[in-house]
Amino acid sequence: MTPLLQQLTINHIQTLTALTYPYLYVDRITELKPGEYVKGYKNVTFNEWFFPTHFKDDPIMPGMLQIEALTQLFTYVFLTLPGNEKKPINILEVDGVKLRQRVVPGQKLEMEVETLSWKRGIGIGKGKGMVDNKVVCEGQIKICMPDMLKNIVPKEQK
Repeated sequence: MTPLLQQLTINHIQTLTALTYPYLYVDRITELKPGEYVKGYKNVTFNEWFFPTHFKDDPIMPGMLQIEALTQLFTYVFLTLPGNEKKPINILEVDGVKLRQRVVPGQKLEMEVETLSWKRGIGIGKGKGMVDNKVVCEGQIKICMPDMLKNIVPKEQK
C-alpha cells in the first residue's frame, strides 16, 4: 500500500523538484498519495514577479500561471514515487481549461489534482484551483517523464 504523505513544506518540495523561485508555484502540499492525488496551495502575494507588468493598476494572477501551478502540483504525484525525485517532467497538453474568476494578491490558491491515468511515463490528471471554496480554474493535464519514455521508445536502427 502506498503511504499517504501530509504537509510537505516548501523545504521538502524543493528537494523533489528542480524548479526554484520565481518559477515554483506550489508553497505547500497539504495531502498527497503518490501515484493517485495531491492537494496543496500557492499563497498569492503582491510581490510576485508578474504583478508589476500584468495589469499594473489592477493586478491579477495570469490564468496560464494558475494552470502552471496546477500542473506543478500534479507533478508531485509522480516525483514522490521511489526514485523519481528531481526527474524532469514536461507538460504535453492541457485540455478543457476554464478560468472562472480572478486571483488577486492576498488570496490563497488552493489546488487539487487527481490522477486519471499513469502509464509508461505519461500521466493524465484532472485538477482545479479554488479561492474561498469557489473554483477559479480547472483543466485536464497531460504530462510525461522523459526518463521513463527513453526506455519505451524504440531506438533508431543505423
